[in-house]
Amino acid sequence: MTAIARELGYLAKDYSIDEMQGSVFHHSFLKQPEIREVARIQKLFYIGARNARFIPLIRKIVHLRLGPIYHLIFLITYLIRYMRETGNNLLNVLVISFKHIKNY
Repeated sequence: MTAIARELGYLAKDYSIDEMQGSVFHHSFLKQPEIREVARIQKLFYIGARNARFIPLIRKIVHLRLGPIYHLIFLITYLIRYMRETGNNLLNVLVISFKHIKNY
């Protein structure tokens, strides 16, 4: 995939996996004009996948400059998914989340 992304111009020719630092939730190495919209779609993907009726709304709002609201929505849906997958209650998930919040 890296070679294809380089060839298509989505990654810098000299890109190296060693350059990846921090969280991919806050920064993308992909180079494309609509990268902000792509990142916003990724943050709202769970909502559209679980409730297809929201897809038309998602198509419209990904073009809005809502800044950290997208990330907040992502964190809430991530928390809900984690609770469902692990069977933990909200308090336990919040304790775990605050220990690892810098990663997200």
